[in-house]
Amino acid sequence: MIIVYILLGLILLSLLSWVTMIKPSGKKHPLEAEIRKYIYAHRGLHDKKNGIPENSMAAFRIAAEKGYGIELDIHLSSDGTPVIIHDTSLRRTAGAAINITDIHDSDIKKYTLEGTDQRIPFFSEVLREIEGKVPLLIELKVDNDNYGELADTVLKELEGYVGIYAIQSFDPRAVRHLRKKHPHIMRGQLSGFLRKNGDTLHRALDFGLRNLLTNFITKPHFIAYRVQDTGKASVRLCRALYKPLELNWTCRKRAHHVIAHKNGAIPIFENYIPS
Repeated sequence: MIIVYILLGLILLSLLSWVTMIKPSGKKHPLEAEIRKYIYAHRGLHDKKNGIPENSMAAFRIAAEKGYGIELDIHLSSDGTPVIIHDTSLRRTAGAAINITDIHDSDIKKYTLEGTDQRIPFFSEVLREIEGKVPLLIELKVDNDNYGELADTVLKELEGYVGIYAIQSFDPRAVRHLRKKHPHIMRGQLSGFLRKNGDTLHRALDFGLRNLLTNFITKPHFIAYRVQDTGKASVRLCRALYKPLELNWTCRKRAHHVIAHKNGAIPIFENYIPS
């Protein structure tokens, strides 16, 4: 009987630990209501068939014109300048076997996106173009453990910007850095079943992220979870217990959009125009 009590105690302790670790920030951010007013065009309102590349000035301009919030990705160039591009390598988007982290600012405009005349934008260009018309959902893309420099540099660039924005990352170190050094900034933790879908991150980190177990150190104001994985236990439990602001990525068809709405989540979409 003692063994049964010990086992029950261990089970209860495990459940308590689980519930505690998945808890996001206990305080709603003041910008939450504004962020909720929009749905977000993933890498801008891009359309490859019509020559509008992802993460391009054209894609951002059209998204803003149609009243969609904008999701975009930031790396640092070789000179430490925030640049808008999803992959570290330019191979997929610009057909060049070079990393953005190895390119000097003076050379960035030499590369065109997806065979068009659109070029890789600097973050400063996007801020000047959008000018607060719609919210920005900014993803920090960490390279070579530069999470602190990346976060600080992006926020330096945002000084004086009058628009609404939130910052998110898959890297919990970046989100924790925001929590510690810039607690007033609205921060989000990106997650999902990442290794299952081709990511090469460490198994332990994948387990922690997909189960929201890093929330206890990052205390995100929102979670952004892969839409196909949102029925998993940790996400459902977090949603039920804490009712966090939730975004779902990437909704690539209307069925995904429906799932996001059923979750009470904000869609981050591409490949279709929401009705």
